[in-house]
Amino acid sequence: MIKEKQKDKVKLWVTRPTLDVPNQQKILQDNGYETVCFSLLDIKIHKKEVDTSNCQAVIFTSANGIRAFVTNKGDLSLPAYAVGEATRQQALEYGFKLVVSANGDINDLSDTIKENLNPNNGILYHSAGSIVAKDL
Repeated sequence: MIKEKQKDKVKLWVTRPTLDVPNQQKILQDNGYETVCFSLLDIKIHKKEVDTSNCQAVIFTSANGIRAFVTNKGDLSLPAYAVGEATRQQALEYGFKLVVSANGDINDLSDTIKENLNPNNGILYHSAGSIVAKDL
């Protein structure tokens, strides 16, 4: 009888913000990886009034933007535009009904917004942090 050599699992360090760790950890473990979790980033959501009375849509470039919008009681009935599919899924999980994914990066999101929205129909609300990777 020949014994198969057990494949060593690759161990990955998950450094995502605390609220993102369980989802990331599950995805990695479901794909055969061992995980060590230690967040290197702490997201603080500031309480502030969200005025979307003249908005035609909201824009999300991260799950943290969605959390901030929802925490501050933003209007979930507005159409939402997400940078990618993971962000789109998060928005749906938080209660948005209509979420369009740009399936890419910030440039793809900008193009998707330009193709689908009319500036005359109202402003866009971008829920983002104080530091962003690119200016949308």
